Amino acid sequence: MPALICDAIILAGGRAARLGGATKPELTLAGRRLLDYALEAARGARRTVVVAPDSIAVPPGVARTMENPAHGGPVAAIGAGFAALAHDTAPAQYVLLLSCDAPAAAPAVARMYAALAAAGDEVDGAVLSDDGRPQWLISIVRTAVLGSRLAELAPLPGRSMRALMAEFVLVSVPARGAESRDVDTWDDLEDLRAGW
Repeated sequence: MPALICDAIILAGGRAARLGGATKPELTLAGRRLLDYALEAARGARRTVVVAPDSIAVPPGVARTMENPAHGGPVAAIGAGFAALAHDTAPAQYVLLLSCDAPAAAPAVARMYAALAAAGDEVDGAVLSDDGRPQWLISIVRTAVLGSRLAELAPLPGRSMRALMAEFVLVSVPARGAESRDVDTWDDLEDLRAGW
């Protein structure tokens, strides 16, 4: 359990166009759903909300919501998840943003917590980087700053992650091994299965 108080938003409602419209969160790797790996990576969070349609099963205690209209992109999905978390009168200081299709991210999340705790008030969050490229959907950000950015960018459908994260001061945590690898295609999934 991280020392920082953190909630989590897991994005699991995309179109999966390059997977022929397959239900990405339900795809399996070593007998477990991709969504289950994301839930494991978020296990230290105080509360978790999965942004996904009702057809995606989530465990007891995990909230679910969906952006409206559906398929408005990751920023709209984050906005929906943030609104679901906002029902709490005492929001967590940070929010973990995590895509459901990065099954090896759990060790990286733990290192991001540690890097953020070490950096303290000097930064707004932490992000995993792959060869210097930020992986926005494996990040931890200050709740207050995220709320402000979402309000500034509204309406959210079609907004880019780069635009959302532009104002954050983030500590970069380099990826190790397959931590940043995501599943966008069937080849991606088979490559992960081969090396798992």
